[in-house]
Amino acid sequence: DRLTIHYETPIISLKENNGRIDGIVTDDNSVVKADQIVIATTPNAAAQIIPNRWKVEKTFLESIEQPPAIVATFFLNAKLEEKVWSYVFRQSPNRLVSFCVDAAMKNPAMTAGKNSVLQAWICAPASKAAVTANDVQLENDILTELEAVFPEIRQQVARSHIHRVKNAIPQMPIGHNQAARDFLAMADKRANVEFCGDYLSGGYMECALWSAKRAVDRVSSQTSA
Repeated sequence: DRLTIHYETPIISLKENNGRIDGIVTDDNSVVKADQIVIATTPNAAAQIIPNRWKVEKTFLESIEQPPAIVATFFLNAKLEEKVWSYVFRQSPNRLVSFCVDAAMKNPAMTAGKNSVLQAWICAPASKAAVTANDVQLENDILTELEAVFPEIRQQVARSHIHRVKNAIPQMPIGHNQAARDFLAMADKRANVEFCGDYLSGGYMECALWSAKRAVDRVSSQTSA
């Protein structure tokens, strides 16, 4: 009852007043005042809205690329290898699929029945070209490639689903770990602004959750103070 939520509201920048962030500026130049701001978006989007003079933060965020990924899920009418849930393929410039996961073997509680649920991951750089393919074309290309490993795969597919992720696993440059430490050290000095994301260390859920807890703890300490 005490919280006003604005969905789908583009933000062009943080609002700075005497060196202190006290709100946000929307794309129609309206100002929304805020006591606390948590930036939880992709690195490049975050870099666009913070002040230009925040050189360390801006350089760090702009250095991270989050290319697309595509996950094709095939619900099979058969079971693949018992106790094998990950299939990693030798990398090649011409390969579409980086690896496959049998979700039914990895976590049986997630799937109904005993048949395999094979998920084929298309990651960067192959994903960048694959985003233009339609689902029918993409599924056919994936199955053609997988037939070399699973000869009967095409006949075993009961149904399928293509899931497209616009910004997937972050890609970091050399020296990222130290840059992340410098980024966090500067973020500690910015009152009222917190950063959340999976881009601090390898693109993992654990670091995203850590960053969220860090933001909550800092907001709580600043509010109580």
